[in-house]
Amino acid sequence: MANKTTLKRLEDELGGFKRMQQGTRNFSRNLLDVAAGLNLQQHENGVEVSPHQHQHTTRFINLPSNLITTVMVFSIMIILVSFFEVK
Repeated sequence: MANKTTLKRLEDELGGFKRMQQGTRNFSRNLLDVAAGLNLQQHENGVEVSPHQHQHTTRFINLPSNLITTVMVFSIMIILVSFFEVK
């Protein structure tokens, strides 16, 4: 009987973990969508390339914002995972 109870409890915890993992995945996907939207908006508002400039300069201008977004997404995911793992 105790084994069935333990098994049921483990299954419940696993289900909760899977739901949390899916929620984190959806959250990070939404965050990436927002970041992509901001990046697109930055392109529309942003850096005008004059004809004598080379095209590759805009890629380097956008690199820091992409880097900051990536670091933000990973740090938020790490915080969420560490927060839910501590019991």
